[in-house]
Amino acid sequence: MDANKIDVQHVKVSDLTLDDRNANRGTERGLAMLESSLSRYGVGRGIVTDKNLRVIGGNKTVESLVDLGIEDAVVVSTSGNTLVINRRVDLDLLSDTAARELAYADNRVGQINLDFDVNLLFDDLTSNGLDLTPFWNDDEIEDIKAIVDSLTLDDLSKEYDVQDDSIFWPVVRLKIAPDIYALYRELIRSKGGETEAEKFSALIKDMHSMMFGATSPGDGPASSP
Repeated sequence: MDANKIDVQHVKVSDLTLDDRNANRGTERGLAMLESSLSRYGVGRGIVTDKNLRVIGGNKTVESLVDLGIEDAVVVSTSGNTLVINRRVDLDLLSDTAARELAYADNRVGQINLDFDVNLLFDDLTSNGLDLTPFWNDDEIEDIKAIVDSLTLDDLSKEYDVQDDSIFWPVVRLKIAPDIYALYRELIRSKGGETEAEKFSALIKDMHSMMFGATSPGDGPASSP
């Protein structure tokens, strides 16, 4: 392909092929936010496909566009050395509130609509020859492995034939420095819940969400929009 020539073609969104190994499962809230953004502000950033129009990044956007009946798409063919800009001639960032709202929507949807399938992620991290070390360090990979290898409470309840799985809940006891405990108390006070355990659970779920996406460890396995 001539590096100085840009190939443009019109296609239908339905002509695109979704990635059946997309590790981001999305979230119910995130998908609702994505469709709301597309409905209110139109299409913002573009997506990325391979040469066969199989989606690399933007699977959830394509799904939402299909659901909303938005079919028109323009393909700009590059070799990765050209930035493709979606110039919104209907928006002025300095004067249109919709432009600023779209900026927030673009960032917020990507944050909320991330929910990794940790089993698929772990396969790609360890078995499929992918180098994902720029994005997950060794400790994070070990954490993901622990999630994948662990028995669920349902598994334990069935194995021991009990109805109340709370008997398997771990008891955590830690000895920590006073300054760390002070930080812990400060964080705990900011969390919802009536008991210490509920507040601690909210704290851990927030930390997990920051690392791996929206799904919490207790809810089971967890692209830009």
